[in-house]
Amino acid sequence: MSSDDLPARTSHPDPTTVLAVSGVLDSTTYLSVRNALVDAATEATGCLVVDVRDLEVPAPSAWTVLSSAAWLVRGWPGVRMAVVADPIRMSELRRGGVTRSVPAYSSMDTALERMTEDLGTRVTHRTRATIPRDAGSPIAAARVAVADAVEKWDPDFVSLALVLATILVRNVLAHTSSDPDISIEVHHSDRLIVAVSDDSPDLPVRVEDADGGTPIASGLSVLTSLSRHWSYTPRGSGKTVWAVIGPEEVARFTGPGRPD
Repeated sequence: MSSDDLPARTSHPDPTTVLAVSGVLDSTTYLSVRNALVDAATEATGCLVVDVRDLEVPAPSAWTVLSSAAWLVRGWPGVRMAVVADPIRMSELRRGGVTRSVPAYSSMDTALERMTEDLGTRVTHRTRATIPRDAGSPIAAARVAVADAVEKWDPDFVSLALVLATILVRNVLAHTSSDPDISIEVHHSDRLIVAVSDDSPDLPVRVEDADGGTPIASGLSVLTSLSRHWSYTPRGSGKTVWAVIGPEEVARFTGPGRPD
């Protein structure tokens, strides 16, 4: 069963995304449910409320899918997640400790009200582009897409965003067979996230020269030095690798001490 087959309905009462999940949550559908939650979170602009009142869960331990998904999206996209449940499901969530990481509410109105009181991460701009790897120059095409998106928001961020995007796209082209899927997001009007997704389950690995010989300048090592932080979020059979920059990183990159 894939996440595309999962009985789920998504609505967007701005700034909240609501995902209503039905069907059965068990060992055969656990990953599909988790992937649906992660995918919904990556589309959200404010917060995600999951309605599980029609979801059947034969084994209460499977409710950990909610805390697992919340953990996966804590860095990117960083949106808050809550759940709406009836009394029986609410009791199971509490007994299983899920509500320690994912707040639960008894009504949709209450959930929407509480979640919008403190939005946490707020995506104020988002642009996406898929770059065909068999294009004449996929890296050049990716740089054009990123420059166009960032220029419209803050031209000062363009140069550094291009470097990050180049590293991430080059890694996808070199280590996967995927078409790089680029996402440019602005959080709270002062943080820029450059994210690139692929369909490979292989995790990103930062290469270091443990023997102290010829320095190894891997792309992820450069990413570490230039960004505030970077990580990855598993998505279905693949992943999204993302990096965060703000005014401080831009100033350091474009300032007088910038290496030639």
